[in-house]
Amino acid sequence: MDTKRVPGSDPVTWQVFTHTGADGGHTSGLDAIKWACRAVELGAGEIVVNSIDADGTKAGYDLELLSAISHCVSVPVVASGGAGNLKTYIKP
Repeated sequence: MDTKRVPGSDPVTWQVFTHTGADGGHTSGLDAIKWACRAVELGAGEIVVNSIDADGTKAGYDLELLSAISHCVSVPVVASGGAGNLKTYIKP
């Protein structure tokens, strides 16, 4: 599932995008958290989440997004987009 933060949303929300967000992507109009929950209801055995905002940055995963999805589903959540290195996650 390709996701992107909705700018200026309070609380923060994410939308599901198609076409991997290329050329700005195409929003599906679906809320990412609600869609993840619905996908599990429909039988998904895992959710693969790609943060378009973090993809390629090597600044770390969008932990807020991953946490929100993990709290509403009972299946594994696979993180994609933003991976850096261990120093990104472990602070001295």
